[in-house]
Amino acid sequence: MTVSASDSHCVDDQMYRTMFDPSTQNPCTAIVEAIEVTTGSTEVPVLAESIDPDTLLQLYRDDGSESWMLSFDHAGLEITLWGTGRLHVDASSTAKPAGTGDRTVGPDTPQ
Repeated sequence: MTVSASDSHCVDDQMYRTMFDPSTQNPCTAIVEAIEVTTGSTEVPVLAESIDPDTLLQLYRDDGSESWMLSFDHAGLEITLWGTGRLHVDASSTAKPAGTGDRTVGPDTPQ
């Protein structure tokens, strides 16, 4: 993935945003490269531990549409991919201490 002016990595929100060209780059490769940029490391768990790469390729639609989106977790990161080639890696979930995640509170939920 070639870093371009559209790439942005904001430490404050721990979100890496980029675009890739699906006609020239495999989405799996783009995801792995985005994870490497986000984490600052080339030693990341194999993508296949979270999602089957062949299934990802079968599901991915290079239709230029924002209406197609796939989101999954990998190595404590939330990966979101759109049909336009837009790709986000959200590292904010790795910064939350255990037990401080979002929770829904309803009338039957102990407070």
